[in-house]
Amino acid sequence: MPSELGVREGEARVTFTPSEVTADHARSSAALIESAARRAGSGGAAVLGCGDCTELAVEDLAASFERLDLVDVNDAALGVVSDRIEADDVLRRVVRIHHADLTGLVARLAPAVRSIIANARDPLACLEDLGTLLTATAPSFWTPPEPGRYTLVVCAGVLTQLQATARQVVEAMYVGAFPEFAFALTTHQAWRRSAWRFARTLEAQFIEYLDTLGRPGTIVYLADTVHACWLVECGPETFRTEGAWVATQSARLRDYLPPWHEVLVEDAWPWIVRRRQGQYWGRLYGQQALIYRVGSPA
Repeated sequence: MPSELGVREGEARVTFTPSEVTADHARSSAALIESAARRAGSGGAAVLGCGDCTELAVEDLAASFERLDLVDVNDAALGVVSDRIEADDVLRRVVRIHHADLTGLVARLAPAVRSIIANARDPLACLEDLGTLLTATAPSFWTPPEPGRYTLVVCAGVLTQLQATARQVVEAMYVGAFPEFAFALTTHQAWRRSAWRFARTLEAQFIEYLDTLGRPGTIVYLADTVHACWLVECGPETFRTEGAWVATQSARLRDYLPPWHEVLVEDAWPWIVRRRQGQYWGRLYGQQALIYRVGSPA
């Protein structure tokens, strides 16, 4: 079974119609973002990890806010968004696209990883050194054009991907140098501990970073995968899981927030990704979402 960071919870047999679950995911996400936008009112808005905006009502957000910043690292996705903006006068006036790695970690890690690998003599010792590097490298988060000015920040599916993006770069370079030791990425405990610490630390730093994008009173929509499990098809619309992984620091997304933030809405729903890998039909994700108001420490 593909390895995951996190804790596995019990096995289950589930029955569902994949197309309906996917549609429910899109509707739930869109409705909550719309609710967050209404609460924010007007001013500036930012969508972090916007992708190609296929599930985002960009036109509605542009009509409600004076400025809308869309941020992503994927060139192809931003190209799709750019074409959409160019075809609309309102979007051209309000929307700004920013190509950026939110953490800045890929650019910082890559040269150091190359140096460690070039000087390595023992593959497992090298992997331990890479784990040390991973936990010691601080992020350099994207700086918006006008820091602290957003009244709405939308961040969906980003939190758990921050560490994955950086970690996968390190792992790919390691496997490229030591292909016969690829197994160590899932079995070497020192590397696994480093990767886990890196993920949890980066996630906490990112939540603190979100606070800097606005001021007390800013509305944040935060959504992500809390549970994930691989699916084995065992009948028409019937699937077996070998357990769900808790992909975040705990089974509740709100545990990331400090006590001075006010949670306004909390919701959860399933989401399906059909992507066959070996015996697995795809993945079932347990999504959670929060709308919260940024507060300030007493």
